Amino acid sequence: MPHKVDDKAVFTLNLQGYFHGEAEGSPWYAFGETNEGRTIIKSAAGAQLPRQEQVTFASGLVHFLNKFLALDGAWWILLKEMDVERDDRLVPHVTYRSFVMIHIDADGDAQFAIESEDQHWTHWLLKGRQHWGETAHRAWEEAGKFKHDVDFKAAPKIKAALGEKSKGPPIPLA
Repeated sequence: MPHKVDDKAVFTLNLQGYFHGEAEGSPWYAFGETNEGRTIIKSAAGAQLPRQEQVTFASGLVHFLNKFLALDGAWWILLKEMDVERDDRLVPHVTYRSFVMIHIDADGDAQFAIESEDQHWTHWLLKGRQHWGETAHRAWEEAGKFKHDVDFKAAPKIKAALGEKSKGPPIPLA
């Protein structure tokens, strides 16, 4: 079993909104998994299927992370910044210029995200799963230090992915 997050919490409307925010208005494709290891693919309206190499990369990386580094949650890979590239025979291929690794908790709330460096997508493939796994683990450790530093447990928790609303008065933003 790759992760222990209940399938109802793996993809929520809250997480879909998070994907839209991460993509900053650009079309996106996201790859996740059920807790039995079946691939889940979600996309924004207008997004086109990425080239096969990117599909293989994203689905392989999300499987690797969920199998070996679930960390009491689950991972999603979000491809964003859709573009079209032409190969040496001038055949067009839909590509995505960057990706984000997103870790969700057991309730389906996004906890932190790691964005790929600005580089051509072939470099993602060349770095390999081990590199991205180490990057994800370091980010998880840093997120844990941050939560500890701000005394995360003392703060009230709202399980937004499960539809819970704040019980307190609205806080004015300005």
